[in-house]
Amino acid sequence: MQKYLWIDAICLNQTDKDEKAQQIPVMGRIYEEARVAHIWLGDNDPMTGKVMAKLRRPTTKLTILELLWNFHEARCLDPKDRIASLFSLISKEHQFHLDYTAQWTELYDHIISGILKNGNNDIRLQVLFHLFEFGAISLPEDTVYPSWVPDWTQFRPREILNELSRVLPVPLYSSSHYLI
Repeated sequence: MQKYLWIDAICLNQTDKDEKAQQIPVMGRIYEEARVAHIWLGDNDPMTGKVMAKLRRPTTKLTILELLWNFHEARCLDPKDRIASLFSLISKEHQFHLDYTAQWTELYDHIISGILKNGNNDIRLQVLFHLFEFGAISLPEDTVYPSWVPDWTQFRPREILNELSRVLPVPLYSSSHYLI
């Protein structure tokens, strides 16, 4: 019986954006086909526990918006890694082209543009929630950039759930699935 060992930090050249652009989209398949996977998420902190709890609970049809909403506290050195680290958890019907060679602002714009173009009104409402909580990308004044692209490099303060729960007749989330 052959055994293979995949260690991201060794098998994937972390400084080569072209290689990462090619390899990150297939990472989900690598882990799906593994008979045993050992994952190290870093030192124990509140986010590690949250990630492990999500991974233990089988979920379906996760979108990038749901993942970004739930894992916004994760630290990433490169803003593109906020998307790339969650990419393999996105359900197949919600996946998109991950261009790791693009600037992070272009990647965020590409994701939101696709969601606004192809999503239904519920998904578009989620984009608004993201804008309220994360804010829009803020670039130097001489740079023209759409105001409808959330800045996922920011932490969200979690204030909107409290405010909306006071005025909406239905809960925004249940114990098994977040609506936003």
